[in-house]
Amino acid sequence: MKKDNLKTTSLKNYIYTIPNFITLIRLLLIPLVLYLIVKDRIIWAVVLFVILSLSDKLDGLLARTLKQSSYYGGMFDAFTDSTLIFSTVLFLYLTGHINALLLALLVAPKIITFFLLTFLHKAEYKPTIFSRLSSVFFYISIPIF
Repeated sequence: MKKDNLKTTSLKNYIYTIPNFITLIRLLLIPLVLYLIVKDRIIWAVVLFVILSLSDKLDGLLARTLKQSSYYGGMFDAFTDSTLIFSTVLFLYLTGHINALLLALLVAPKIITFFLLTFLHKAEYKPTIFSRLSSVFFYISIPIF
C-alpha cells in the first residue's frame, strides 16, 4: 500500500508543478485570443498573445530554476505552444487579417521543426536551436503583421 502512495505522490510532484500550471493557464487562454481575433479586437488579441508568449519563456525559466523540468512538462509546453501558434495563424487567415502566403510563411518553420524532431530524433522531444529560432520568428512576426 505504501508503494502505491509513493507512486501517486511522485506522479503528483511530476505533473503538478508551477511551470506546468503556467502552461495550463496559457492553454486555457488560447480560446480568448481566438475570440478576440474573431471579434476584430486585434490589439487586445496581440496584447494577450504577447503575454502568453512571455509566459512561455517564464515557465521554461522556472522549470530550470526550480528543477521542475520533466519530459511531460516539455511535451505539454510544446503542445501548448503549437496550439497557440497554429490556431492564432489559422484564425488570422480565416478572418482575413493575413493572406495564404503569410499563413504558409508563419506555419512552415513549425512544421519543418516538427518533422525534423520527429524523424531525426526518433520522436524524442528536446528543444533544438532550430525549434527555438522558429518560435522566436513566429512570436516576433505576429505583432508586426
